[in-house]
Amino acid sequence: MLMILVALVPAFMWGNQGIISGKLGGTPAKQTLGITYGAVIFSVVLALVNPIKIPMAVWWVGIAAGACWTWGNFQQFTALRDMGVSKAYPMSCAMQLIVNAAVAALFFHEWDTGQKVIFGVVAVVLVGAGGLLVSFRDAKVRGPEKSGSTAAGWRALILSTIGFGIYSTIPKFYQHAQLGHVNADTLQTQMSWGVVLPEAIGMVIAGLLCVRFVAKETGGYKDKYTLKNILTGLAWALGNLCMLIASMSALGLATAYTLSQMSSAVAAVGGVWLMHESKTHREKWGMVVGVILVIFGGYLISQV
Repeated sequence: MLMILVALVPAFMWGNQGIISGKLGGTPAKQTLGITYGAVIFSVVLALVNPIKIPMAVWWVGIAAGACWTWGNFQQFTALRDMGVSKAYPMSCAMQLIVNAAVAALFFHEWDTGQKVIFGVVAVVLVGAGGLLVSFRDAKVRGPEKSGSTAAGWRALILSTIGFGIYSTIPKFYQHAQLGHVNADTLQTQMSWGVVLPEAIGMVIAGLLCVRFVAKETGGYKDKYTLKNILTGLAWALGNLCMLIASMSALGLATAYTLSQMSSAVAAVGGVWLMHESKTHREKWGMVVGVILVIFGGYLISQV
C-alpha cells in the first residue's frame, strides 16, 4: 500500500506541473529553464545523500537524455500556452504512451506473443481515442476554431513527443546494449539513481541554449519567472524520484508507470478548476471518458 501511494506522487506532481508553472508565469523557455534549475538542485542534494559511481558512458547518456527532455518540455509548455492545459497535457501523455509502446515492440521485442500484440494494439487505440476525447472541442457551441494557435499547438505537441520519446528511450537502448557486459543490479542502479544527476546537467545546459538561441530571450537565465519556476522543477524532480523508488520496489516499473499516467487526469481536471479553462457540458463528458480511456490504455500497455 505504501509503494502505491509513493507511485501516485508522480501523477500529482507531473499533472500539476503545467498548472504550477502557469500560475507562476513566464514564457515556455523561462518556465522550462526554471524547472531545470530545480532539477539540478534536487539531483545534487540526492547525489550528496546517496553517492553512486557513474561511468563516463552513463554521463553522456544522461546528458543527452536530459537535453532531449528540455526540448520536449519547452515544446510541451508551448502547446499548453496555445491549446490550454486540460487539452494539451492529456494529448501529450497519450502521444508519449503510443511512442514508447511502439519502440518497446519494434526495438526491444517486448510484444513477443500474439496475445501481447493484441493487448498492445488495443491499448494504443484506447490511448489515442482517449486523447482525442479529452481534447474534444464542441464546435456547435464555440463556432469555428482559430487555426493559427491550434496548428502551432499541434506542431509543438509533435516536437514535444519526439523530445520526450528520445529522452525516455536513450537510457533503455544503452541498458539493452550493456546487458551481459555489466552486472544487472549494477546497471539498474546506474540507470536509475545514478543517471539522475547527468540528466539534470543535460537539462540545464539545453535550457540555457533554448532560452538564448531558440526563444531568443536575453537575460532569461536570471529572470524572475525563471527563478520562480525552480519550485516547478523541485515538484517535477520529487515526482521523478518517487517514480524511481516505486519502480525499483516490488511494485515494479509497469505498475508504477501506469499509476503515474493519472497525471493526465490531474492536468485535465486542474486545468478546468484551477486555471479556469472553460468547458461545455459535452466537453466535460468527453474529458471524463477520455481520461478513463487513457488510464485504462496505459494499464493495458503495462501488461503486454
